[in-house]
Amino acid sequence: MQTEPMIEVRSPRPARVALGLNTPVAEWIACVLVPVLCGLYSLWLGADADWDLANYHIYNPFALLNGRFNQDFGAAGMQTYFNPLLDVPIYWIHMHLPSRLGGFLLGVFHGLTFVMVLALAKRTVPALPERDRIRVPLLLAIAGTLSASNVTGIGNSMGDITTALFIYAGLLVMLARWDRLSARGAGAVLTLIASGVLVGAGAGLKLTTAVSAVAACAALLVYPASLLTRIRLCFVFGIGVLLGFAATGGYWMLFMWQTFRNPVFPQFSTIFPNPLGAPITVGDARWGTKGVLEALLWPFIFSAHPVRISDLIIYQIIWPLAYIVFWVGVVVEIAARLRRRTLTQIDSRAWFVLLYVVIGYIVWMKAFSIYRYLVAVEVLLPIAVFVMLVRMLPYPSARRVALWILGASTLMNIGTGLTRSWGHEAWDDPLYRAEVPAIAQPAKTTVVLYVEQSAWAWLAPLFPSEVAFTQIENAYFVGTPAYAERVRNLVASRGGQAYAIIDGAKQWRARSLDARNDMLRSVGLLQSASGCAFVQRALNTLHLHERVEPVSSGGDQCKLVPLDEDKVTAADANRMFAEQAVAPYARSGFTLDPATCKPYQSWIGKGLIVYQWCPLTMR
Repeated sequence: MQTEPMIEVRSPRPARVALGLNTPVAEWIACVLVPVLCGLYSLWLGADADWDLANYHIYNPFALLNGRFNQDFGAAGMQTYFNPLLDVPIYWIHMHLPSRLGGFLLGVFHGLTFVMVLALAKRTVPALPERDRIRVPLLLAIAGTLSASNVTGIGNSMGDITTALFIYAGLLVMLARWDRLSARGAGAVLTLIASGVLVGAGAGLKLTTAVSAVAACAALLVYPASLLTRIRLCFVFGIGVLLGFAATGGYWMLFMWQTFRNPVFPQFSTIFPNPLGAPITVGDARWGTKGVLEALLWPFIFSAHPVRISDLIIYQIIWPLAYIVFWVGVVVEIAARLRRRTLTQIDSRAWFVLLYVVIGYIVWMKAFSIYRYLVAVEVLLPIAVFVMLVRMLPYPSARRVALWILGASTLMNIGTGLTRSWGHEAWDDPLYRAEVPAIAQPAKTTVVLYVEQSAWAWLAPLFPSEVAFTQIENAYFVGTPAYAERVRNLVASRGGQAYAIIDGAKQWRARSLDARNDMLRSVGLLQSASGCAFVQRALNTLHLHERVEPVSSGGDQCKLVPLDEDKVTAADANRMFAEQAVAPYARSGFTLDPATCKPYQSWIGKGLIVYQWCPLTMR
């Protein structure tokens, strides 16, 4: 479908606008530079150390590649049974490449988001004035890449950006041959199938990406053709989605069905009941709207209170602003129809992307309402906002308003998204290390994990391969009596000793004090009486829970120590963690004696994580 080009808008300062971004050279430089910058940003962040990585992004690919699903049972809780294929490449990179190189490559890969979104923007708004032909798609791609959900995912292993890239690729295949999709030939069918396969492959790797698959399929209903043709396009695209889904997720769903009679175990156990899984629909029901009013105001609510959609506090303003623009656009559209006034014509590809964003948001809100699952929709939101403004306003005004809305949103994302992290540690090689206790009979030994604060399944690859791992229920995973019995049967069938791994004292305050002592020493405040007195006065003025203690070793005259009432030794903290674990193990049929627990150290990068190793007895 061809549309008339937008009216050319001339500027008295064409050479100075946007720093010469409207050139093919600028486009090519950006396509190389942005992924490299994302790689460098990943390096700067450090090694990914988020909770999900410690729980299952290392364990699951390890279990898949080493045939552990018969030896272990539920070592990563419910997440044990998520499709592990998505994590295999990252696991291989971190296990076989220098850690910094692996982190850089992962960041570069995530930076391909910019390249994909730029290509989508160029095809979504093709009829731009010549002076904006490259510049506007370039800026829209930058705004999308810097969206908060995307920025906070760069360099981590959660997989949301990775699967989103499949979505962008699928949409790009479709939009590249958009005008020919309605043709009755093999070319149109193959295009739709290929597009659907890419989108479906992303959904097969991570089920939450199905939001985008549903949105893309439904958005095809705006294709400029007869109703029957549009339905045919949706149907053929849907076949492609199913093929792609089967290619990346079918093997795993079959394995889950054969093992648990539930293709998505343990989720949707209300539909596919199994005594090993609690009757739930999705794994985490903390999120989402409560009532119709919240649903109508959801963008304002989760933007003001991001804890409603994420454990990581990320502030952004693009969603409430886009929501306002959308409803203003609806009113303008209705008014124009009533007055029989013609609005600016926009390409049908723009309508498709706009509807994709709208439907994707609605499906996400009802199905998950977890912020990072929205990334494949949010990254295209700047394009949707620009399209809506161009539809409503004369082009110069639309361009100006878009600059203010997207500019302000992007600046806020830079200020908040770039300073938020799901957890990173300084780089080190090898990336994953641990002190492993001496085990007399590994082939008969079972490790029973309990997750309170830290997750522990990531330790499994560091132990002797014969040791079995399992996990008891906890705050993150609701077990059943049959599940607890299965854990006990695993221990009994191996005929040897069972051990618990539980939280150990992190001693973060001691490490923080060491860092501050190093800083004060570097500026010469710990090496003299006057310097020590100055530090004590500063502590008193700031009412910090620390004091200066005299020392006479290493050239220092004093050091920072906590106040006496704040001192908690590592031994005290470890005993507290062990005592807290007694009841959960008892509910699963095990006895844990806190006096028998011993602390050991482990590291992700240079990040120290202390765990305790405790003998268990069957009750």
